[in-house]
Amino acid sequence: MPQEALEAYLSAEPWKNFWNLQVFDPTGIESVKRDAINGNNVYYDLRSNRLDAPKKGLNIIKGKKVIVK
Repeated sequence: MPQEALEAYLSAEPWKNFWNLQVFDPTGIESVKRDAINGNNVYYDLRSNRLDAPKKGLNIIKGKKVIVK
């Protein structure tokens, strides 16, 4: 389950009876490499395509996953 849901599972039936619940990152991204050109941030989509600017959806900005609405 996503990390954010762990507390809810630990207090809900029947899940609170399980002792080996495991969390995961639902985006599937394990690590992000930050890249900068001439001091400017570089943006990526989840397919590792470099972007000129962030686009709607999930982006990699400053080495972090960011949702742009």
